[in-house]
Amino acid sequence: MSHPAGVVAACGCPGSASSVLGGVHVRHHPRCLHSEPRRYVWSYAGTLYTGSLADHGEHFESLDPDARHRVTAAGDELRTWTEHYRLHATTTKTGDHRVLYRLAVTGEWVELLIDTSR
Repeated sequence: MSHPAGVVAACGCPGSASSVLGGVHVRHHPRCLHSEPRRYVWSYAGTLYTGSLADHGEHFESLDPDARHRVTAAGDELRTWTEHYRLHATTTKTGDHRVLYRLAVTGEWVELLIDTSR
């Protein structure tokens, strides 16, 4: 990814840096100027939505199981003003009728624990 002239790409946070801001895990220290989660636009069933990855997670939770499976398999496209990101979803069954979903894009992720017994 290229950056416009005058924009510093490296913030100085080590690769191991991690914090949770607004429900989104980011690869920055909490006080880093780059730690604010990105805001995205995405489309679902002909409707545009906006928000952070945590907002996308809330939308994901509201979907019926078949729709969640389609999003998990295909991966949504999330866009910012200048970039686009492919959503990667992984699932882990917990054994108690719940599934841990991890929705991730470059440098950010959310984790959702969804009851599948309904």
